[in-house]
Amino acid sequence: MSHHFRQQDCGAGTYNNVTGAFNVSFCLACTSGQYNSGEGGGAATCALCPQGSYGPFSVTGLSECLTCSEGTYQPGLGSSNCSNCPAGKTNVAVCVFVCVFINALR
Repeated sequence: MSHHFRQQDCGAGTYNNVTGAFNVSFCLACTSGQYNSGEGGGAATCALCPQGSYGPFSVTGLSECLTCSEGTYQPGLGSSNCSNCPAGKTNVAVCVFVCVFINALR
């Protein structure tokens, strides 16, 4: 008698990187700076938060990243927070340009 088990579909904010895992106990929460929308189920990894957003720590994982608020920016991928714009720079596009340019000069 042959047993066929279906790979466990994990919910939003979680992933399953164990091939052949058939129990929800194998699902892990996405780490800070990552997310999984849960679409398609059974994700083997979480995606990195895109530029302009962040993924703070969450015990249950995140289904989407949060957008940096006005006066902050995040030019990188997979970040768990946003940085403050330089004084007087509140427009995100200007802030990112100025901050990236300043960091390039350092």
